[in-house]
Amino acid sequence: MHFVTSSMFLSSILIHLEPKFQEFLLRTYVSICLTWYIARGKPQLDIGAFFAHDSCKSLNDGPVVVRPCLPGIPVQPTKPSNPWTLILEETIVHPDDHISKIQRTLLHFAQVYGGREAGYFEGTELKGAEKIDGTLFMRSANLTAMKMSSATGKERLLGDRVDWWDRKGFFT
Repeated sequence: MHFVTSSMFLSSILIHLEPKFQEFLLRTYVSICLTWYIARGKPQLDIGAFFAHDSCKSLNDGPVVVRPCLPGIPVQPTKPSNPWTLILEETIVHPDDHISKIQRTLLHFAQVYGGREAGYFEGTELKGAEKIDGTLFMRSANLTAMKMSSATGKERLLGDRVDWWDRKGFFT
């Protein structure tokens, strides 16, 4: 989560650096991310299964929302037309402030890279990269929202605080 959220600020730093230092910063950043990925047990990245699963569907099937309206105008229960609405509504009231940070970052990247078509990363060596498209960020945000939903009761008590994050997939 911290690497995803910190990546949002790279572009604002890079514009102030000379190209050789931009390269150095990016190489260092990616090296540190990969080191932590390896140190945490190298969880499998099954890109094909991730994009085969319709993880955006549950957002569109979300509850009907009754929005406030002006006096004298009948209230119309509606479903949000933007799937980010439900994610951000859940995020705003969530007791763990890390959730708002990750969802803000995923929304930012969805705005910047959400138009990418499948096949954009086809030439890379990452297995299944040809399936990656701009829905990556919406899918990730939806899965995060579902996993971190305070309604699931999946939080863990650690002493006097609640731990919303699990480590499944690491050290398996």
